[in-house]
Amino acid sequence: MDLYIKGYIFLVLILTVQGDWIFPDKVQFDLSEVLNKRCGETPYTERLKPENGRIFENPWLIMFRHPEENDGFCHGTLLTERHVLTTAICTETIVLNETIAVLGEYERNRDLDCDSNGNCTDPIMELTIGNYIAHPGFKGSSFEYDIALVVLNANVTYSNS
Repeated sequence: MDLYIKGYIFLVLILTVQGDWIFPDKVQFDLSEVLNKRCGETPYTERLKPENGRIFENPWLIMFRHPEENDGFCHGTLLTERHVLTTAICTETIVLNETIAVLGEYERNRDLDCDSNGNCTDPIMELTIGNYIAHPGFKGSSFEYDIALVVLNANVTYSNS
C-alpha cells in the first residue's frame, strides 16, 4: 500500500472517530501541581516590546552565576518549582551546591525594580543548584544535543516576577 493511500485512510479514521479527545499534554498540565501554569503569560497588552524588555515580562527566566561573581554566565527557563531547562554547555561550569540560580532579577543595580506606574517586583530569589542532567549525547565540539535539566536545592515560590 503506498504512502498516499495510508495517509488517506488515516485521515478518514481521524474524521470519523467520535468522542472527545484528551491529549496527554493537557492531562499532565491539568493534573500537575508542580508545573508553572502561568509560564509565557505577560501582563502587557501591547504587542510591540521595548528594546530592553519590561519588568514582569519574563518571570520564568533564570540566571546562573558563581558566588564570587555578580554577572551571570548562563540562563535557563523555569519549568517546575525545582527544574530549569538550559543548555548542556552551561552545566560544564556549574559547581553543585555552590552555583547560584537567580530568579526575579530585572535590573541588577537596583534592590527593587518598579515600573513607571509604581508596580514593583518581589525581591530576587537565589537558590543553589543541587544536581543537573546533561544530555548523554552532548558534544561540546559541535553542540549536538545541547540540552540539560538543572535541579534546584529548594522549591521556587511562584510570583509575577
